[in-house]
Amino acid sequence: MKRDSLLSFFSHQRPILYTLLSLIGLGLLWVITQFFVPVSFKYEAKVIHIPKNAYPIEIGRILDRHDLIRRADMFYLYTKLSQTGPRLKAGSFQLSASMSLSQISHALQTDNGAANLTRITITEGTNIHEIAHKIAQKLPIDPTEFIDFCHQNAKSHFESEFPFLADIPVTTIEGYLFPDTYYFRPQESIQNIVKIMLREFSRQIWPLWDKAPTYQGNPKSRFNFHQVLTIASLIEEEARVADERRTISSVFYNRLQRRQPLASDPTVVYALGKSYKDRVLYKDLKVDSPYNTYRYSGFPPSPISSPGSGSFKASLTPIKSDYFFFVAHRNGRHYFSKTYKEHLAIQRQK
Repeated sequence: MKRDSLLSFFSHQRPILYTLLSLIGLGLLWVITQFFVPVSFKYEAKVIHIPKNAYPIEIGRILDRHDLIRRADMFYLYTKLSQTGPRLKAGSFQLSASMSLSQISHALQTDNGAANLTRITITEGTNIHEIAHKIAQKLPIDPTEFIDFCHQNAKSHFESEFPFLADIPVTTIEGYLFPDTYYFRPQESIQNIVKIMLREFSRQIWPLWDKAPTYQGNPKSRFNFHQVLTIASLIEEEARVADERRTISSVFYNRLQRRQPLASDPTVVYALGKSYKDRVLYKDLKVDSPYNTYRYSGFPPSPISSPGSGSFKASLTPIKSDYFFFVAHRNGRHYFSKTYKEHLAIQRQK
């Protein structure tokens, strides 16, 4: 009876056992997929910088942010189970999404973290000409070739990979090379350098636009992405204090609403083909260029430099104000005024 009862018990519990075994099997398959199956089977090298004293979960987030792994917490779990967390190194590593999580973990333990890479920092507000010469100081590239590629060919070359480029009304990709610290191989090609910077732009700037709400009267409802990015570049050049960015943004949008010229000195400097000019003179305002926002109303054809995310956010979210003018103070801040009469009075007091 006991044997028959036992057999009867297992017979009745068989569906539950099958379900449990199936769940265990699916769980194991999921873990194996996370640990040993790469995100992509297409090899594309990415240079990743791991800071000193970073915890495994922080490293996982960096890898996740660069689309090298599926989940940061799974990387952390792998390092816990394999007890490899303490052996992960800091430095610059050349990795690919075609590497599995376990292979990436192995590389972070065994590579020296140098990868023979060159560190280059591109600051916010830098234009293509400046970027080219900055890179040429450390890598064997021809700056003129870099400039020509960015102004003439890069848009058509990359617009299938970065669809937002297709909406640029001119050929230049000025403003779309994201300012950041990069780690390049010594023989990196111009095309790959530009691609890496565009990829960072697509991670840092495009999502801000894509996720921003659209409501009546805000910049996203009135203008396209390229135009909002162009205003962001003007904010980047004009603002010296972060908390004034949204106020400066409001001035530019107020001028556009009234169909007044943007009248931004940095656009004149850009029109003159310069990177910097201590003071814009009245004779400079006569330069005949669509970038001269004193002479031509509306938007210049493109951004005049690469804005950071702070300036782009300010361009998307200007404060509500009645300001139409601003004058720089020697401490880096600005005086804001509502009328031209107030503006002239402030200029006389300086």
